[in-house]
This record gives sequence, structure tokens and C-alpha cells, in this order.
Amino acid sequence: MTTSTLRPIINHFITGAAAIAFALLSHGDLHAQDNEEGNMAYCAAGAGDVLEAIWIVDFADIYHLSATYAGYENFLSWTAHVQQGSTYPIRVELDLPYPQDQVRVWIDLDQDQTFETNEVMYTSAIGEGPHMGTVNIPMNATPGTTRMRVRLWDTLYGPNSTPCGDSDYGQVEDYSIEIQGAVGVAETPAATMSVFPNPGNGRFSIAASGLKGSARIDVMDMSGRTVFSEAHAAMQDQRIDLDLSNTLGDGVYLLRLADADQQIEQRIVIRQ
Repeated sequence: MTTSTLRPIINHFITGAAAIAFALLSHGDLHAQDNEEGNMAYCAAGAGDVLEAIWIVDFADIYHLSATYAGYENFLSWTAHVQQGSTYPIRVELDLPYPQDQVRVWIDLDQDQTFETNEVMYTSAIGEGPHMGTVNIPMNATPGTTRMRVRLWDTLYGPNSTPCGDSDYGQVEDYSIEIQGAVGVAETPAATMSVFPNPGNGRFSIAASGLKGSARIDVMDMSGRTVFSEAHAAMQDQRIDLDLSNTLGDGVYLLRLADADQQIEQRIVIRQ
């Protein structure tokens, strides 16, 4: 994909009713985030124009795909469950990114309905991404339901790295976070799996460890229907190449790897 730091001039060629419609689509409803909950405490945020967008947010048990082009998106119906004192990987991917883009994530840890400087949980490097890092939930985070804000902005043209207000370009998405009290040191799962590249064109490599003996790979679509199955012997600590490029179309699927005693799952995205 060829990219440029230069911004295309779009609005100059849109007039009349078309300009109004474009402004509404690109800017979004900045206040919908608060009106929906009947709570006006959280500050409004968004972007004037959305030429790039947040495509994937992968954090804890949230795996959300969207390619909408509103300046602000309310995804509070999506909830990530996290624990005090735990660390979680986060991945944010962009649709039509620019090389000067950056992503920042806040979590309202004390539930005071503001995003403070000590509540910046992740700041990406500047670039097209994918943007990946970790989020540490401190032990003093207040248990209960709170909010996570994800902002994408252009660092060169009308930047805004704060949780409130507009940037000239980019997008803001809000999610719900359920913070749970610490329950001691969690045991390391006996089996682990990583799938790469993900998203991919249907050809994936699976790195698995901790499985015992033979195992089975199942792939389900989002309705729960099994669309692919394959058995493997001697799965302990090995890599498997899985080719679904001629079997499945573009979309989101659940890949399940199971032996006789346990199973592990991961969402995969096929984009050919």
C-alpha cells in the first residue's frame, strides 16, 4: 500500500447538501457517548475528518472490528474484563493509515468520569501500525465498570493527543471495562497458542505449546458453525501451517485447538 503524509483535499469539492451530509458522516455525534448513558460527565471527543479509522481493537476479551467513519464511536456495549495487578496485551489496527498516525488509550481507573494523565494506559509509536503493546492494571484501580477511550490522531495536521475535544483527522472509540479485584497470583495456563499473521490471507502458522499427544483444530464462523476441522498427532511444542485460503472467505472466525484435557481458542481474521 502506497502511503503519503499529504492529506487529500476533499471538503473543497463538496458543496450544499452534500457538504452537510459529509460533515455529519465524518464528524460523528460527539455527544452520543454521554447521552446514551444519561451521563454528561465524560468529555466529548472526536475528529473533524475521518480519512483513516480504527479498524481492530483487541484487548482482554474484547476483539472488535469496525470500519465506520464517524469521528466518535460509542462501543460501550463491548466490555473487557480485567483484574487489579494484571497485565494485558493490546493491539489496535487502522484502516487506511497514514505514516504520521498515533494511537493512545486511557482507562478511567478511579471512575471519576475523567481521563487523567496517570490514566494513559498505552501510547503507540508513530506510524501505520499495527500498534501493539501492553496495559498494566494497577492494584489500586477501583473495582467495577468504567470506561476505556481509544484515540487515533494525525500527529502533523491538527493533532490532539488529549482525551477530550477534536483532532483534525482520526477517530475516537469508547469501550466499557469491568475491573475485578485481585484474586492472587494466576496460574500460568498449561497450553498456549499463537497464530500469525493475524489478520492474514488465509495462510496461518500456529505455534502451540503445552498440549499433550494428539490434538484437533476446529474453525468456527461467528454463528458457531464448524467450517473446518483437522486432526494432528504429537502436538507438543510444534508449529503447524494451516491453509484456509481456498476454504474460507473473508471474515472473522474462531480457531480452537484442543487435546484430550484442554482447549484454547483465538479469533482469526481472513482478509484476502
